[in-house]
This record gives sequence, structure tokens and C-alpha cells, in this order.
Amino acid sequence: MLDSEGVESPSSEPSALLVDADSHGAIVLAGEELLGYRRSGGRTDVAWRKPLGDLESYAQLVCGATAPSLIASGGLPGGPAPSPYAIGETGAPGAWLYETGGLNSIFAADAEGAVRLVSHAGSADTWWELSSRHSPAHRIPDAGSGGVLFPRSTDRRVLTVRTRTRDDDATTFVFRRRTTGWQLALRAPGRVAAGVSADGETLVSGATLVHQGHTFSIRTRIEYSACSLTRTGVVLTRNLSTPTGPATDLAVLDHTGHEVAALALADEATVTTSWLSDAFAVSLTAGREVRLFDGAGHELARLPDHGASQFDERGHLCALDRQGVPTWHDPAQLSV
Repeated sequence: MLDSEGVESPSSEPSALLVDADSHGAIVLAGEELLGYRRSGGRTDVAWRKPLGDLESYAQLVCGATAPSLIASGGLPGGPAPSPYAIGETGAPGAWLYETGGLNSIFAADAEGAVRLVSHAGSADTWWELSSRHSPAHRIPDAGSGGVLFPRSTDRRVLTVRTRTRDDDATTFVFRRRTTGWQLALRAPGRVAAGVSADGETLVSGATLVHQGHTFSIRTRIEYSACSLTRTGVVLTRNLSTPTGPATDLAVLDHTGHEVAALALADEATVTTSWLSDAFAVSLTAGREVRLFDGAGHELARLPDHGASQFDERGHLCALDRQGVPTWHDPAQLSV
């Protein structure tokens, strides 16, 4: 079905989630169906559809080199270890897509390299394998298991995954993609929020912020569970359950760990940032609205009747409309 702007959209209005997006397209989970949207010639069309049930044996669903390519990989605990499933040109090494028998979870892939969590069949020993078209694959031992993937940075140069070790502790791994491929940038033990900027100059781990080699203590009142990095600072997030419903606390920090703004939202909210600016966007779940803020916490614009959002590699905002269809917006053209 085509809407008034010539965009193909689902016939119903599912509760949609934005899996990933870039300037080429997006992957959207709409109800029990996964949809790949491709942008071309001013149009946004459905390039492929896949029932979620066909992918239920996989633990990870990630975008490949460019949207809407898809990689499904990794088996569920106690289940079989299926070979990965791919749609489109993923960028993953060909051999990775056909291996079976052990853990094989692909977390990132592009033209420069790829990252996966691997084990042999029947073995509890796991390792990270980082491929590169410039050099032999590199292994990092003692990787843990049960990887939980955090959103990649919008320029696709930073990847964060949290795994469990044998004693059921947690370790957060942060990888950074450079011109020579992916490299491990941070290994943080425990269940701490962690992040690394795309240029590698800023690192956040627990209560510590490191910028250009200088270490600072993070000074904020909120006990945050997630962090997102902008060009000029950090946005910390804590989701709350209150007697009146979900709420979210946000703290905006500069590169010295000082809190420059604090926001309290009476809604469940998620934050997306762009490395190209100091701005960040907040998607309100119940309010079906996206709000854009500057690095000082001042509201710049609102995008009503939209839900999940993500900046693309150009700094434009991709957001899902009420029909679950991705739309792209230049932040400079939005207003309050």
C-alpha cells in the first residue's frame, strides 16, 4: 500500500521498532515481521519482508555493511547453533556465513572488517575474532558468552557488547573501527555503562570519564544505566518506574565530567546521538514524539507523531512514523 507521499507502508499500524538505519535504508521490526526499507530516488520502499518466526532460532539480528542488508546469527541458549542467515551484501567474510557447530555470533560487518563471538562445538571457551581486509584475523580470548548488543554509533565506528563470564559476572567490550579494521578499545569488568567516542579521544567507564588522556570523575546525581557520546560531551540515561508510570532521567556532561544539564521526562525515553554534532534526540515511547536537544540541554525541535529514532552517518535523523515507516529529516529543518 502507498501513502500520500508515495511510500510503501504496511497495511496496519504495528508497534514498530527501529533495528538499524543509515542514509541508504532501514530495518524495522513491525509486529511479527521484519522489514527492510531501501531509499532510492526520493522514495522509501520495502525491499524485503521476513516473518520473525523464520528467525526465532537466532540470537542476533544486525545490519550489514549498508541498510537494509541483514545478518542473523548466533544460537539461543540450549538450542542448536545454526549457520548465519544473510540478506543483501553484508560485508561479512564468506566463510563466516557457512560455519556451524559452535557459537558464531556476528555483531558487525562492513567493507573494512567484521566482529564475531566464536567457540568450538561443545566447548565453553569463547573468543572474539576481528577480521580485516588489510591483515590476518585477530583473536581476543576469554570473551564470555550470551552477548547483549548495544546500538552502534551512528557513524558505525563504535560497537559495544556486554557478555557473561563463566562465574556469571559481566564484561563490557567496546570495539572501534579504524581504517585498518576493528580493534578492541575498552574491556570493562562488571555491569557498568561504557562507551568510546568515534575518534577514540573520549572514554566512559562507570564513574570515570577520560578525555584526551586526562581522567575526570563523573559528577551527576543520577545512577545511569546507559551512556551516549556526542561530539562535545556525553548523555547519561536512567529509566525509572514510578507510581505514575515510566519516567526517564537524563544528564548531559561536558568532557570534564561536569553536569551541564539535567532533564526529567515523565515517559520512557531512549537517546540517540550523532558524532557529527553536539545535538542528541530523545524518543518518547508513550508520547510518540521525538525531541531534539543541543549540548547544553536546550530543546531545539520536536517531531510529533514519530517513535523510535536514530541518526544516520550524515547526521540526519531517521524516525518511524505512526505506520512504522522510516522517514529521514535534516535536524536543521526541524522546529519546536
